Amino acid sequence: AAQSGAATTNVGLRNAGQTLLTATTASTSATTGALVVSGGAGFGGAVHISGNDPGNAYVSVNNTLSTSNRTFRLVGGIQGVSQDGFSIYDTVATATRFTIDNSGFVGINDTTPDYRLDIETDVASYVANFFNDGNATTRSGILVQGGLDDSTAAGPSTLIGFQDGDGGAIGSITFGSSATAYNTTSDE
Repeated sequence: AAQSGAATTNVGLRNAGQTLLTATTASTSATTGALVVSGGAGFGGAVHISGNDPGNAYVSVNNTLSTSNRTFRLVGGIQGVSQDGFSIYDTVATATRFTIDNSGFVGINDTTPDYRLDIETDVASYVANFFNDGNATTRSGILVQGGLDDSTAAGPSTLIGFQDGDGGAIGSITFGSSATAYNTTSDE
């Protein structure tokens, strides 16, 4: 143990040039914990952070000049859900904003994504905006690739499905047999 002012800290020198810092209580702010750095820090190699329950292996990021004083946690695991994956947790809203699970599925405002990209929200607006404006014919929108490898083969193969707010099917865009079609539920 080493003395630092009136407090005792635990610093251990280990083999191969390692330094071990331990604290008996978890860090709860930028001024607590086994290692407190004021003014910045530089690392010339890997930094390893570990914990043993969801949400306790994290790095806190906070801009003290921000008007919302919002702190985000970069979490090893999914805050309060799983030891696996990675997430970004908003401590002010007490919500997980971004998730990557062990299957590589990404969730935005979703801790258990069911698709490669799963966005959940409840706002009076659009869920996403794709912007590519250059006032030129070379500026394209969204490319969707899926389904049959041969568009002349018998289909249909669904490119896009449309559902209402309760998840009921209301239409789709399909292709096959050398044709592309927009279908409503009355067509199906």
